[in-house]
Amino acid sequence: MFCLTSIAGIRDQETLETCQPGVLVDSGGQEVNEVHSGLFVHEALVLDSRLQAEGRAREMQCLEEFGVFEEVCADSLPEGAIVVDSRWVEKYKVVADDLQVKSRLVGKEFKTGQDDANFSPTIRPETVRLAPALESRQREHLRKQGMPVARSTAVADVGTAFLHADVEGDLYVRPPADMRKHNTLWRVLKALYGLRQSPKRWFLCLSEKLKGMGYQQSSHEPCFFWKAGRSDDPFHLTASVCVHVADLLWLGDTAVVQEDIRELGGQVTLKHEGARVGSSASWSYLGRTLRQSVNGDLDLSMGGAYASALAKELEILRSSENIAEPPEDATPLNADEVSRLRHVVGVLRWVSTERPDLLSALSKIGLASPTRRDWALATRVVQYLLRFPSLTVPFTKRQIPVTFPGRGLAVDIFTDSSWGGNALSGWVVYVDSRVVSYGCRKQKVVALSSCEAEYYAASSGVVEGQGTVSLLEEVGGESIKRPVTQRDNDQGMEPSVSRVSVSLYMDSSSARSLCGRVGVGKVRHLSTRVLWLQELVQSRRLSVKKVHTEVNVSDLMTKLPSRRTRATLMPMLLEGL
Repeated sequence: MFCLTSIAGIRDQETLETCQPGVLVDSGGQEVNEVHSGLFVHEALVLDSRLQAEGRAREMQCLEEFGVFEEVCADSLPEGAIVVDSRWVEKYKVVADDLQVKSRLVGKEFKTGQDDANFSPTIRPETVRLAPALESRQREHLRKQGMPVARSTAVADVGTAFLHADVEGDLYVRPPADMRKHNTLWRVLKALYGLRQSPKRWFLCLSEKLKGMGYQQSSHEPCFFWKAGRSDDPFHLTASVCVHVADLLWLGDTAVVQEDIRELGGQVTLKHEGARVGSSASWSYLGRTLRQSVNGDLDLSMGGAYASALAKELEILRSSENIAEPPEDATPLNADEVSRLRHVVGVLRWVSTERPDLLSALSKIGLASPTRRDWALATRVVQYLLRFPSLTVPFTKRQIPVTFPGRGLAVDIFTDSSWGGNALSGWVVYVDSRVVSYGCRKQKVVALSSCEAEYYAASSGVVEGQGTVSLLEEVGGESIKRPVTQRDNDQGMEPSVSRVSVSLYMDSSSARSLCGRVGVGKVRHLSTRVLWLQELVQSRRLSVKKVHTEVNVSDLMTKLPSRRTRATLMPMLLEGL
């Protein structure tokens, strides 16, 4: 018997002990042998027929209220009309301590091929951090000025989001078997779940509603919306919204946030939770835990549930404070172990989205032809996660080794690399000394020297930093530009220089020197594509500075966590040690 409490978010163990594992058959008569829920795969449950009927009735009522379809005669379809099959997707769900079957009618347009014109954007993790970072900056500024911090945080969710949007073109659905009538099809009027165009149609629908409320939409990051604030500080936003499909994160002035949520709630089915500065709260957003302290400080984490679940999956009983490199063992894993390893590493990679201390170790685990060494390293990562399950990414200012703070809003990029086989490039990006981006990746070329490896790492880090800079410049608009003085012209600066100051910190003297040169010099094999760094330095859009190896925070991206990195580097990135 498997653990029923892990299925579909069910909490009532006593109620569910009556639900036995069995065979689930969909509306088309096809057998579904297993269901995916949470972290693991379980046998399917036989759905209670009464609860199933009630769930389907609720869904049909919802479709009728939204006017999702109209019945048409199958003989009256225009030539070349697209007809899509449909089916029921169902699971158990607890609503107010009441066990129900959640039923959703979906189209099966996945059989019609791929259409890139229906692409719908999703928000980048870096933007999910940048928005709270800018908000924290504003709250700290208000506190320093002795002004009331009338700011709020809110998380909102749009129910049956896609059904609010209209479909484009003529599209027809064949009802599921239990709903079919002779010679009758449904002409789809709203963005039914399962249709290829539905995500894009919903995103365009929501975007128009937010822009109609006075928000500006970023072209660089289409899922980020904002209302401008004070003219003397272009990054002081009245309100900002991060959108990921139907999940919204609202930050800003309390009165504005409350009014905008009320206005949007009058147009869509909206559920929301919020808190003003002065009260502590936590919310679930995109699988993360967003917390607000009493004084308004924000932080983000993945929560501690993953650690205990993975430890149970691998039958791990003890934890570890470090991740040590395991000895070489080329013995291949069997098929079952390969499947389990890939699953565990997949979960760990998801957790590493807000746990940068795991990135280096995960990059060393091979999944193509995994061996005992890979299994051992994954086990040690889980042991380490079990020891530190709930570290958070804070958005308060970090004590980072910034030597020469630049003018305006400072964007500081720290980079580092490992050299040798499977060299890694690592980077960490700060905005106003607040963490917004980090990562590591294997270098695609073989560096012939540590200088070259460090230069490639710098290129990767500045690419990530420039993405943040582009969004900041878009948010700030023309107000963050200033005319250039004659002295600037004499130094070859461009006609307009952003007040966003970008600095690159490296611990390699030779790589820093290469950034300041023109051309490849003695490194004749250096790829031309990375010489753009020299152009940024020459045009004064990027300053290259030295950081000591012992305090180079990006060192954490290329080396396994140890006692030294935990003491000196992790506080620059994480809290809760």
